Amino acid sequence: MRDKKALNLKRTISIWNFVLSFFNLLVTIKLYPVLIYIIYHYSLTGLLIIPPIYTCGFGTVGLWICFFIISKYFELIDTLFLILKKKEITFLHWFHHSTVLLYTWDTYYEEIPVGFIFICINAFVHSIMYFYYFLASCYNKKFKWSIIVTLIQICQMFLGVLLTSYCLYISYIYTYNNKWTVSFVHKLKNNIYNFISYEKKKKNMKRLGQLLKWISN
Repeated sequence: MRDKKALNLKRTISIWNFVLSFFNLLVTIKLYPVLIYIIYHYSLTGLLIIPPIYTCGFGTVGLWICFFIISKYFELIDTLFLILKKKEITFLHWFHHSTVLLYTWDTYYEEIPVGFIFICINAFVHSIMYFYYFLASCYNKKFKWSIIVTLIQICQMFLGVLLTSYCLYISYIYTYNNKWTVSFVHKLKNNIYNFISYEKKKKNMKRLGQLLKWISN
């Protein structure tokens, strides 16, 4: 491998970056309405206290969360591209990819509530980041607004620190046996499930209306 020439993967990398950007955009679209709904009706603290199986770890939302977790394996292809292009793999690059992969799977397995927020933030950031990479690879240059992408990534890190700190705080002042009783948690699950079902039904009715309108014309 050392004696071989670097491969020209410009088109492949462009397509790959676009696919990742589009996928993360889909995750953002699918998860953010549920995130906003839960925080609006049950507060941020409620989201961080209640086990995800009662809030976001089931149905369509749970499936998209699973897709996101699996996508962390596919992001390792970024490293493969660097190897094939004979680019240097920095410590920050491999450390980031490996630790994020381990953390997301640990959060998913242990059903840590704050993981849902991290997924929403990360998906949003990656949809922008990979779209920038897509444009940069297409035009083979860096854009002036690359600083915005960097700032968004830095904000993601700060939000992560703040959320983790808040989780440590509420872990000492809240317990499951006060407001968040078993009956209340089950009620919450039903409310969120009904919300998701309603949104899906509303979308299907809209499509049906468009179809009937098209047929009538």
